[in-house]
Amino acid sequence: ERDGRAKQALRSALNSLFDREAGIVKLFDPPFDDGPAKPGYIKGYLPGVRENGGQYTHAAVWLALACFGLKEAEEGYEVMKALLPENHPTEIYKAEPYVLAGDVYSHPDHLGRGGWSWYTGAAGWFYQTAVGGLLGLRVKDGQLYVDPALPKDWPGWSARWETDGGSLFIRVRRGRMKAVLLDGTPVESVDLADLRGEHGLEVTVAEEGE
Repeated sequence: ERDGRAKQALRSALNSLFDREAGIVKLFDPPFDDGPAKPGYIKGYLPGVRENGGQYTHAAVWLALACFGLKEAEEGYEVMKALLPENHPTEIYKAEPYVLAGDVYSHPDHLGRGGWSWYTGAAGWFYQTAVGGLLGLRVKDGQLYVDPALPKDWPGWSARWETDGGSLFIRVRRGRMKAVLLDGTPVESVDLADLRGEHGLEVTVAEEGE
């Protein structure tokens, strides 16, 4: 029931806030304009500019993270791609095409225009979402867990994880049944402190319906 409510909230957020055509995720909608509501400083911005109903990229990345956490990989991947400057025309975006903007306007006269750029918080969260949500790499108490959320057109991925004592080659692929094998032995996680020499971690993500 809890996951059901979470997925309902996620679906509502995607339907109400993710403008797929413009490639932006609004912080809320509609923005504050004329009226008695006093939400604070954000009403000082034009409707659809910065935090007043524009895209606040921190929050947009969290929406993608929520998608991955609920195994809605395709939606999470679509949100992440929409946030990248390379997927916005430079003449509209008007910010550096190689920097994640902290906000993007939803105002009709400036739809898709980037605001604060070189905003390390948004970029940092994007990185964490890519590594922890999409690729599913998580370290807890010295243990490495791999639980990916693969978009439908991804057959898998591979990476090398280096430690002071060893190296772990990780290979993720699709299959009939979920499995995590360290050098052929089933495991739940990998103890990074005890990693010595070269090892292989094979992670199989079960196909939908399995």
